[in-house]
Amino acid sequence: MAEAARQGNASEPRLWAAYRRLCNATVFYGALAVFVVAAALCTYSFILSQTSSLPPIKKMSPWIEWKNRHHGDTPIPRILIWTGSLSETADASGVEMSAQNITCNFTDAHDDSRSSPLVPCYVTHDHSLLMESDAIVFHSDLINASHLPRKRASNQLWVFWARTHPAVPAQATSRVERTGMPSSLSIPLSQLFNWTMAHREDAGVRIVHKSFVPGSPAAADMPSSIFNQSRRSAMKKRLDAAWIASTCELEKLKEELQSRRRDNDLVNDFGDVHDLDGMTQTVLQVLPDCGSSQCKSPTDCIAQIAKKFKFLVVASTPACFDSVDELVYEAFKHDIIPVVLASPNITPIFPPKSVISTTDKPGHLQAVLRALLNDAEMYESYFNWKQKFRVVTLEHELCPLCQAIQEQPALQASPSLDYREWWERRIRCRAEPLFDVRTFRKDSLP
Repeated sequence: MAEAARQGNASEPRLWAAYRRLCNATVFYGALAVFVVAAALCTYSFILSQTSSLPPIKKMSPWIEWKNRHHGDTPIPRILIWTGSLSETADASGVEMSAQNITCNFTDAHDDSRSSPLVPCYVTHDHSLLMESDAIVFHSDLINASHLPRKRASNQLWVFWARTHPAVPAQATSRVERTGMPSSLSIPLSQLFNWTMAHREDAGVRIVHKSFVPGSPAAADMPSSIFNQSRRSAMKKRLDAAWIASTCELEKLKEELQSRRRDNDLVNDFGDVHDLDGMTQTVLQVLPDCGSSQCKSPTDCIAQIAKKFKFLVVASTPACFDSVDELVYEAFKHDIIPVVLASPNITPIFPPKSVISTTDKPGHLQAVLRALLNDAEMYESYFNWKQKFRVVTLEHELCPLCQAIQEQPALQASPSLDYREWWERRIRCRAEPLFDVRTFRKDSLP
């Protein structure tokens, strides 16, 4: 019994040590759980404050329109950039206080007979000029509810400038598609604006990527359109067509092909179509994920495609580029013909006989492409415009807004537009249909 007593006494310190370790662990994990819950509540409260409410914005009397401003103020349209440049934060203290006059050449876009010619605009970052500005511009990726103006003149234009793409949802697989900015635009914020402004074709104020005017092109802008025998031989070796597509657009392609197939078409799991009615389709090779695995960038893909293919397919709302203009004008640097799958109610504005559009002969795209593939001289005629026109770049990105301000009320806001949905539309697979896509047979990837 004495031995048993000694063993019992020896085990007591071990039991006490185990008990203390258990208590310490309980306290530690309990504190950790409290911290995690508190952090989650703080984060939720912050998000809720950003998305469910807006700070009050005081409505003021109408501002004095630029035409009527006198007494020392400059009688030209004033544009206030509220959120600063993309390299700056939305904090007003970090905004560079600078201003400049922008001179825009409107002669190509306007009738010379107009009664009141357009004038330059004044662009500023000075927040003190809020009530004396005709348009207040907010960068889409820098908008923050806590840094909005606290007052707003009646009928003052607030412009939503989409210079970037919002972030792609987590399920997206393309690293190129993930280059967008996080969406900071809450539902209440989306109700504040009058106009959208972007390079996109569906923007209220559209910023054109480039344009064209009569004249001889600079050698650096476009290659020579004079074809010698060696260039013709190289051209004959090129394949039919290529398309730089996003994951979303590939899904759209599969849907379009499946929905339009005939009873004698066979569609496999990858969207390949084998037309059995005797018609020869143009072979289409797709560079998926915006060409991320084949090229350094989507622009680099165009250069590579131009060396191997005769046609470059352009969707009406290209997900891998800001706009149709950007893609087409980049293609103009090479000897390749863009094929624009445009909606029937949209007429692309490019140099004459420089692109092939589905709007030219709806339903006949296949016949047009086959004719060009079989006739080298006819194909080469699509580069003759390069000897008659030159490509020009917009003087300033804000020139279209300057124009729109002066053409009021011709350009009106859409009161029913959901600005957040509009901004995020392309990354959520809500692009336009791929018109006349049955012209192509999707080939296996090289």
